[in-house]
Amino acid sequence: MKNSEEIIDKKQEKINKKEAKKAQKEMGKKDLHTSEGVEIIIKVEYNLKGWIENFTDYLRSAMSYCNVNNISDFQKFSQVIHISQSSRLAFKK
Repeated sequence: MKNSEEIIDKKQEKINKKEAKKAQKEMGKKDLHTSEGVEIIIKVEYNLKGWIENFTDYLRSAMSYCNVNNISDFQKFSQVIHISQSSRLAFKK
C-alpha cells in the first residue's frame, strides 16, 4: 500500500505534466513534450561576488599558462585539449 506522500506526489506529477502541455499548446506548439523534474531546496553556500572573484582568478591563471595578457589574445591563441578518461588513467599509471 502506498503512503499518502507517494499518492500526493503522483497527483502533483500529473498536474505538472498537464500544466506543461497546456503551456506548450498556448505557445502554439504542435508536438507536445513533457519532462519530469525534481524540486529541491539547496543551501546557498556562495554569493555572486565570491564566484566572480574565483572566476577572475581562474581566468587569469589560465591566461598566464597561455602566455597572453588580454581576453582577445586568449580567445585567439588558446586551445582546449580533451583527454578521455581512459587516456587520463593510462597517464596516471
